[in-house]
Amino acid sequence: MDADKADQWQSGEYGGYECYMDTGDGDDDPSVYRDVDDTSTHSNHLLNLPPISNTLNLVLRDHGVLRFVKYISASAPSSRVDLSYEFAMERRLAAAASIDA
Repeated sequence: MDADKADQWQSGEYGGYECYMDTGDGDDDPSVYRDVDDTSTHSNHLLNLPPISNTLNLVLRDHGVLRFVKYISASAPSSRVDLSYEFAMERRLAAAASIDA
C-alpha cells in the first residue's frame, strides 16, 4: 500500500477502523452510533485501531467491552480483509500471569 492510501485510511474518513467501547454505567446505549471524536460528552470509547496493511492487533478485553468495525465507505482507497479470532481466557491463567509480573 502506498503512503497516500495509508494516510487516507489513517484519517478515519473512510471508516474501516476497529472501535472498542465500554458499556458504561449510565443511561447511554453504547450500541447507538455516536461520533468517536466527540470525547467531551461520551467517554466510553476506549480504543480505535485504524486499518494498517499487514498488521496484527492483539486486544485483551473484559466482558463489558464492545468491539465493532466501522463501515467502509464506497469511496475508500482500497478494500479491507479481516481475520478475527476470539477466545476466552481462564481466570486462573489470568491470575497466574498477574502473580508472575
